Amino acid sequence: MKHAGCLTKLRYHKPTRGLDIESGKDYFENEKTLSETIELIQKDSRHYAKRQLTWFRNKMDVNWYDIIQNPQEQAKIYQKIENWLGVKNELER
Repeated sequence: MKHAGCLTKLRYHKPTRGLDIESGKDYFENEKTLSETIELIQKDSRHYAKRQLTWFRNKMDVNWYDIIQNPQEQAKIYQKIENWLGVKNELER
């Protein structure tokens, strides 16, 4: 059901940058099934996310942290933010 809601939004909203109504157009014209349309939207979403990561990696000086695989890195993140802001971490008080 949530996919149908997503498609309804695609049908009635203006296109956005990256993901737009083109993904759902064939479904509304009965040229693709719901499952084919969902697969297309998922694929397009992955490609859009990959383009965003590529842009960040090439255009910005970014420090990447994987706190899911390395939860101990969260402390490093807080420390860097504190240093940048010049404040003490409120969670440690």
